[in-house]
Amino acid sequence: MQWLQLPSKKQADTMPVLAENSQQLHIPLDGSLTLQGMEKYILQKVLELTDYNVTAAARMLGSTRETLRYRVQKYHLKCD
Repeated sequence: MQWLQLPSKKQADTMPVLAENSQQLHIPLDGSLTLQGMEKYILQKVLELTDYNVTAAARMLGSTRETLRYRVQKYHLKCD
């Protein structure tokens, strides 16, 4: 799960996953979400931020388009 760029335990209770155009996405690190839940949440939010542009979303996440497409299918996310 290196492509998610999760923080070390020393960081705060929430972490900014991305910051582009002054938009930040914070996910709780208090145990309320599973790792898969975090991944799905991040993917959905980044797709929304990029108007469902898979290439732009992959770039924003530091991933490849193919990896992102795989994960979109894995979580049955909407991808216009």
